[in-house]
Amino acid sequence: MRIGLALLAISAPSAMADRPWEPAAAPAKLRSDLPLAGSWHSVATSHGGLIVAQREAVPHDDAPQVVAIDGTSPAKPYPDGSWYDAASPAEHRIFSATAISADMRGDIWLLDSGDSTRGNAGAKILHFDGDTGQLRKAWPLPAQIVVANSHFTAVQVHLPYIYLADEGRPALATLDTRDGRGRRFLADDPSLRGRRAMIVAGAPVMRDGHPVERDVSMLALTPDAHWLFYQPPCGPLYRLDTALLTDPAYSPVEQLDGIVEWRDTPTLGGLAIDRNNTLYLIDRAAGRLLSFDAARMPRILLSDPRLTQGGNPGLENAQDMLDVPVGGDHPGILRISLPPS
Repeated sequence: MRIGLALLAISAPSAMADRPWEPAAAPAKLRSDLPLAGSWHSVATSHGGLIVAQREAVPHDDAPQVVAIDGTSPAKPYPDGSWYDAASPAEHRIFSATAISADMRGDIWLLDSGDSTRGNAGAKILHFDGDTGQLRKAWPLPAQIVVANSHFTAVQVHLPYIYLADEGRPALATLDTRDGRGRRFLADDPSLRGRRAMIVAGAPVMRDGHPVERDVSMLALTPDAHWLFYQPPCGPLYRLDTALLTDPAYSPVEQLDGIVEWRDTPTLGGLAIDRNNTLYLIDRAAGRLLSFDAARMPRILLSDPRLTQGGNPGLENAQDMLDVPVGGDHPGILRISLPPS
């Protein structure tokens, strides 16, 4: 297996030969727009069609940070409160939801970064049944992966492993649900660091007179969990064989050697991947939905100025609909019909 991985790294196509993004012969189409007050960061969709959305935390704002929408009735807080009671452990209660995703079964996984004022105390992963919203289990983030200033901003799941991105102290991490143990990888590796300014709607994002550069905060996992894609919002996009993160026989040097720069990207709001390993990218720089398939063909599927405020999207069960959270002047969820991949 080591030889195979080494050969893969040597023979992997270089991102230096990136083709330009070109309009797709069969474009995507905007199907509907679900208005939703707030600035929305991520969505995940259960197999039952329930859309679960996570918004940016706002100080002193008591509005629900995570809501569920079934497409017909108003948004409701998610979970609905029945998942805990006075007898439930205090560490089960959400302090700060920072990422959300759905697994291949359509169950919902919520990343709670805990109480940042107390060194991420209570940080955990919550697993909810996708149909009922009932809590299946909570996994505290183990001490092996939480370090000073950790801020976990992406989660992907293919049991028994949970994959995490730590933007606060750039690293990838795994949690093994069989024993609750965790491991950190590639700490401060250049592939995890933001090296370019964020560009939104054609202009650099500035803070205190300086351009904003964010570190790794996006993950996408192939359905068979063979490949993990990751990147800072401004790219590039990297690919890594998950065996390098789950098999302790591999050394840190082999992990570094396994990093493949897969594609340069504009500033992204989020990533999703379908059953055919086609990646969907929310281009915030120009307001576009992009795709990049397994054959490495870059396509422009849709242009819409609202996508400059787009966040991390979710794929519906049939994998022909992309739900994209948007903020700005017209916040809500854009439901986009995808062409066959």
